[in-house]
Amino acid sequence: MPQPSRETVFAALNSLLLSANYPFTLQNTDSRVMKPWEMVTSAIQPALYLQEGPQKAEQNTAGLGLNRWTWTAKAWVYFRCETITEIPATIINQVIDAIDQAILPPGLPGRQQTLAAQNGGKPLVTNVRVTEVMFDEGFLDPKSGQVIVMVGLEILTSN
Repeated sequence: MPQPSRETVFAALNSLLLSANYPFTLQNTDSRVMKPWEMVTSAIQPALYLQEGPQKAEQNTAGLGLNRWTWTAKAWVYFRCETITEIPATIINQVIDAIDQAILPPGLPGRQQTLAAQNGGKPLVTNVRVTEVMFDEGFLDPKSGQVIVMVGLEILTSN
């Protein structure tokens, strides 16, 4: 069975992330075009951006067969404290939980997130999981109250 294209997988992952239950309404529509926070005005925040990362290949049988890939990505969420009435840490925790819940496989335990729901019920990958979380509560730009949340993701293909 041929592996799905990277574009198909990352588009499905982006769709999944956009459907997460965030504590606010996302304002951007170009979430696959990564932008540094300095270029994202308050008018298009809160915003989500999916940034594709390094990709690593492995083979289960030395020199034979298809590669099994591990792809990485980062989900960046930007919002400003000036437009949010709660403290930054509260919203940050809700954003992380929203992404974590969206990535959780349906029907846990013992299931994997295959992005099947974004592909008409047909699995695209072996698993997607959260690998790390980093954030800034507004210290980078205290005048604007800019908050940044980054959630690292790992996508494992089948071979």
